[in-house]
Amino acid sequence: MDYKRKMENVSTVNKTGIGRIMYSILSILEVSHEPKSVRWIREQCKASLYINIAITVLYNSLDRLEKRGLISWIEKEATGKKGERSMKLFMITNIGREVIEQNSHERKKEIKRNVSDKQVTVVPG
Repeated sequence: MDYKRKMENVSTVNKTGIGRIMYSILSILEVSHEPKSVRWIREQCKASLYINIAITVLYNSLDRLEKRGLISWIEKEATGKKGERSMKLFMITNIGREVIEQNSHERKKEIKRNVSDKQVTVVPG
């Protein structure tokens, strides 16, 4: 897949009004059962979704998701070790879960529509 096509895929907005990067972040947070750091989210995007997100893009996306009420965060205090700072840990909200569910339902309908439009013949093997 060439670079231009990759960028088209990443920038596509789904029916819920959020882009693929923000949807990917939501999906990653949904499968996690505890609040996660920005570093962890970025590593998961890279490892499981093959998306290398610039840190500024990630922070902007997290900010937009928070403003829409799709995620929230808690602050983890520094333990007192030298050079350690407090950090934000992010988690999906119930509204965010609804967006994931709604989009999942829309994708399933689209797949059913595409499959039912085509004649499929199964040949016994």
